[in-house]
Amino acid sequence: MHISRLYRIRNEIMHEAAIIPNMENITGNLRYYLIFTLNLLLEYFSNMTSDNQNKRQVSLNDFFHHQSLLYKSIEETNFDKSKLVKITLSQNILV
Repeated sequence: MHISRLYRIRNEIMHEAAIIPNMENITGNLRYYLIFTLNLLLEYFSNMTSDNQNKRQVSLNDFFHHQSLLYKSIEETNFDKSKLVKITLSQNILV
């Protein structure tokens, strides 16, 4: 929902030349999402290249498919907090 709100704000800026108050918070949120996603990508590709014995090329589609499977498994448990806590995330590579 938050990303939808950010997209609506983007549309207001681009299509209506709207002036949006509190842009620092909005850009901070976007920065967080970008860094979080880049860290996931770097971690995924790092793990895939080290685990990849047959040297199969790994693509962004593989990453998004993997993330989709993770989301579905969490969704099946009705977002059980104990399952959410078990998701491993390494330290932020980018800060």
